[in-house]
Amino acid sequence: MTAQWRLTVAAAGATLLTSLALSPTVASGDWLVLLGITLVAVAASAGISRQAALPRWLTTAVALAALLIAVTVIFARGVAVLGFLPGPAVWDQLRTLAQDGLQTIWDQPTPVSGTRGIELLIVAGVGFVGVVVDAVGVTWRRAAAAGLPLLVLYLVPASVIPDGVPWPLFVVGALGWLLLLLSDGRDRLNRWGRMVSMRNDDDARPARVSVGGTGRRLAAVALAAAVVVPIGLPMLSEGVLGQGGGDDPNADGGSGTAGLRRVVTINPLVNLRRDLVRGADTVVLRYTTDDPTPEYLRIATLDQFDGRTWTLEQMQAGSDQLAREGLPPPPGLSDGVFVEPVTTSVSVVALSSPRLPLPYPVTRVDIEGDWRWDADSFDVFTADVEGTADGVEYTAQSLQVRPTSDELRLAPSADDALATYTEVPPFTATELDAVTEQVTGGEATDYDKALALQNWFRSEFTYSLARRSGNGLSDMQAFLADRSGYCEQFSATMALMARVAGIPSRVQVGFAPGTQLADGTWEVTAHDAHAWPELWFEGAGWVRFEPTPGGGDGSATPSWAPVPVLPGTDPEGNGAGGNGQTIPLRRQPLDPNATNTPGGSRGDLPGNRRTGDDRTTAGPLTASDSSGIALWPFVLAAVLLVGAALATPAFVARQARRRRWAAADDPSAAAEAAWRDVLETALDLDLDPLPTETPRDLAERLPRQGRLSADGRSAMIDLARTLELARYAGTADDSATAVERIRQDARRVTDDLRSAVTPQDARRARWWPASGRAMVARRLGDLSTGGDRAVGGAGRWVRSLSGRARRDAGPSALRSDA
Repeated sequence: MTAQWRLTVAAAGATLLTSLALSPTVASGDWLVLLGITLVAVAASAGISRQAALPRWLTTAVALAALLIAVTVIFARGVAVLGFLPGPAVWDQLRTLAQDGLQTIWDQPTPVSGTRGIELLIVAGVGFVGVVVDAVGVTWRRAAAAGLPLLVLYLVPASVIPDGVPWPLFVVGALGWLLLLLSDGRDRLNRWGRMVSMRNDDDARPARVSVGGTGRRLAAVALAAAVVVPIGLPMLSEGVLGQGGGDDPNADGGSGTAGLRRVVTINPLVNLRRDLVRGADTVVLRYTTDDPTPEYLRIATLDQFDGRTWTLEQMQAGSDQLAREGLPPPPGLSDGVFVEPVTTSVSVVALSSPRLPLPYPVTRVDIEGDWRWDADSFDVFTADVEGTADGVEYTAQSLQVRPTSDELRLAPSADDALATYTEVPPFTATELDAVTEQVTGGEATDYDKALALQNWFRSEFTYSLARRSGNGLSDMQAFLADRSGYCEQFSATMALMARVAGIPSRVQVGFAPGTQLADGTWEVTAHDAHAWPELWFEGAGWVRFEPTPGGGDGSATPSWAPVPVLPGTDPEGNGAGGNGQTIPLRRQPLDPNATNTPGGSRGDLPGNRRTGDDRTTAGPLTASDSSGIALWPFVLAAVLLVGAALATPAFVARQARRRRWAAADDPSAAAEAAWRDVLETALDLDLDPLPTETPRDLAERLPRQGRLSADGRSAMIDLARTLELARYAGTADDSATAVERIRQDARRVTDDLRSAVTPQDARRARWWPASGRAMVARRLGDLSTGGDRAVGGAGRWVRSLSGRARRDAGPSALRSDA
């Protein structure tokens, strides 16, 4: 392997090894395989470009083009030109996938699901880093500086993983960079020539210094120090980074570590699973209340579903909406529904949120600071950009609303003012129509439909934290097929199905009531984080339902939504049980590509492309796309590209030879063409003609070094004599057979030169000729020079225009100033 190919492989390997640091941030997916294929394409294209002696900037451009083609084949081959060339449709599909990936990053905690969007972001992003590493470390030969883009790549997972990147992944990435440095140093050392060895008088063996061994030992010591030394350094408290510190021994979950505490950050739906599963069960808040059965504490209202996820409503409040001055009566609540005033005093221990955890509906919050209430959700939030509920104490006045089942059953349908709470994207509605009809089709009122949905989930589904975070359409499809999930999927899916049934709904995120301590205080921990749906009933307003079975902090259903106790059913709703009342539902995942689902068209959601005959074509967000990828189109495209690049020098050389002989219509031109054939063949066989050699000198050296036969030697001498006569005497054999004789002599010499080398060298000279590579490099250099001339000419033209404009404007400007 030549030096440049060693460096090329080392650069690609360093990028791939460093990218392993991303593995803790992605839960699943084929991103590593796809990334490896992409880096191979980038490295091969850059290496071939350097082998062809292309200009540096053009080598980098070729690598970028290979990256773009690889990304196109992997993620958008269905809409690409010829299956691998990017076009307008490709850009649209890649943009949609990228947006989906960014939304996944925003919606899900680490590790995120390995969706197609996430795979695109990783493959394209790390592939670009690979291009930069190759350009800096190999093309411009700055191997040490190539560590900077690798460091940037490593810092991405290091900044988002709570516990940092595991040290073995750091070691692997560092080894990749050290191998690149070693390859570069080895090549630079070899440029000095052969190693000078000295004879040792004692054992008569050559004595030499092992530079490579010394480098490896230094690298091992440096890596060990980088891993071990930080362990012995004193830890900084989280307060240095803005999290704050505290002395409460219970604030970190009871560990008693002084000066450190874990602050729970509530990002609606996103961090639920993380707070439910990971780490210590941190105390979030404590409260006292005069309500013997406290309600859930709401933090955030999610009232919009965009086809991919539930999102927060945008809160707005003026300076006249201070929570300490009181809130208006809750919307939709009539005088006929039983209510009871409740007082709750809250002390927040560790909660990083701009919103207060409060029961609903709250009527007043006695709190210091600029805390305001939102008119739509009644959520209370701080107007301070950097404000947080962490460490805040307040007293909330609220209402305990207790409607009866009969009151909810007799409630009239919602009016048009609540139409926004029944909006469902057409594609989502189509997928949920059949399921919702199966569950609620026999019910006459909105209340009975809501109760049927709640109890169907509680009796037919099981609670499990094994499922990854996610509440988009694909997550709900998997949830409905597996019938297993946690509160995020239960609440999000029931709210959507309620909307499909025509009931206004939204999703709430907050905490279950928690645990009552001996002194009557209630304690809420991170494991009490919860999500539940709220449905609208005229007269009662927003009413809580609880579809999550027991075990997920949702074991207590509200009094107005009881769970029927049937034979064989767990009265606490702890999962599916053979109660004989099951509602048939297809167990396979819902297929977004199905055309026979009720409801007709899937609409014009992102990811669907409408054709002229009003049919839709599945885009990048379909379930079938996310399950895998056929690699053969990419492999075929890569083989074709590499094959074309490898065949170019031989093709160019043959074409040049054909054109020369086509123009050789006299002995003088034939002599030049024949001599050029001999020179190029010698160059291809590593018998490079020297710049100072005359035709006669070469005729003496080449037969000896090229091991020509007697006929070949005689033909070489004849060619040299004919060329000298044509060049310097202006005479040549002008017989009718002279051109053919010269051609035969040239063919005899070149055939003898090729037959004297090994078959491997002969094949290399024929299919990868150095003369052809030199021609390609010269032509590309000419193109580059022409481009530079064009750019320079355009620049001079622009400067001349600007100078002319200044000259024309000068007098008028002076007159204007005067």
